[in-house]
Amino acid sequence: MVGGIAWDGTNVWVACENDDTIYQLDTSGSILSSFASPAFITCGIAWDGTHLLVLSSSGELNKVDTDTGEVAESIEQVPGTFPEDITLEGSDLWIAAERIYRFVQDSYIPESVDLPGTNIAGLAHDGTFVWVADSSANSIKKLTADGTEVDQFALPGYAWYRGITRNDTHFWIVDSEDKRIYQTNLPGYIEKSFNTPGEDPWGLTFDGTHLWTIDAGNQMVYQLETDGTIVESFSFPGSAPRGMTFGGGYLWIADEGNHRLYQLGTDGTLVGETLLPVAEPRGMAYDGSHLWVGNDADDIIYRMNTSGTLISFIAVPGTEIRGMTFSGTHLWVADDTQHRLIQINLSEWIDFP
Repeated sequence: MVGGIAWDGTNVWVACENDDTIYQLDTSGSILSSFASPAFITCGIAWDGTHLLVLSSSGELNKVDTDTGEVAESIEQVPGTFPEDITLEGSDLWIAAERIYRFVQDSYIPESVDLPGTNIAGLAHDGTFVWVADSSANSIKKLTADGTEVDQFALPGYAWYRGITRNDTHFWIVDSEDKRIYQTNLPGYIEKSFNTPGEDPWGLTFDGTHLWTIDAGNQMVYQLETDGTIVESFSFPGSAPRGMTFGGGYLWIADEGNHRLYQLGTDGTLVGETLLPVAEPRGMAYDGSHLWVGNDADDIIYRMNTSGTLISFIAVPGTEIRGMTFSGTHLWVADDTQHRLIQINLSEWIDFP
């Protein structure tokens, strides 16, 4: 678990709670150096131009020499209880606890600022404003130096993955928590988003022109323009859709309620159905000849033909598979546990005997 992150102008510093270690990384992610954190539980770090400031969850603030990892100076207990993060504004240090405190030239300003939320997860300063991440409200808030809120916006979803698809330039990810579909570029930066047509989306795929999504609440399949405009919709013949993909001119939908794989035409016509040999299907993908289906019961992705015969598999332990898409050389998996995308090498598959 990450306990803090800071930028020194050239490299990134990351505090890891799992091993109580602070790592220096270059911008490609390679580890350059590391040292033991002086904090029992690190909850925030910041770079002051010379030293790394390390904040402990107990309220102790240390200046650390990054060449040696030794504490150069230990600052007295910071104000407040349960500090969450720190950020620098020039020589002024902002500390988020039950209130936001400002630490100026080795003395605390008497006035503190009321928190604009109930569960502050992070602070940052852009040279003019302080930005506060409030995980309770799933929002980012922009503050002036005196704590006045001047703007806010919602955090970009990714709370409950329920489907992922892509083309050569974009990913689309459907999030059932905020009921939105997000379009990102391939590095993962959000470009736009729009509301899902239903209240409980459980799948997403792309046919080369349109997006398709299925809603488990109303059992409806929707064809969408890439801006979210509904083109067509029809009812799903199953009971509990948990994944969908497009391939061979058809929609393929995995149903957990009756453990069946449905093949539908783009007009909603039922073309075929077969028993699905997966207990808890989550996410589907198509590679041009075979289907991939994730199984939530054993954290395994199964490769099968369109008749439902299992061909090969790969284990993805510690994940909650909620969507898959095929890139030609790799399989991309949406993991609901850590809100991340996993790229899987196809050479690691194991064939069934």
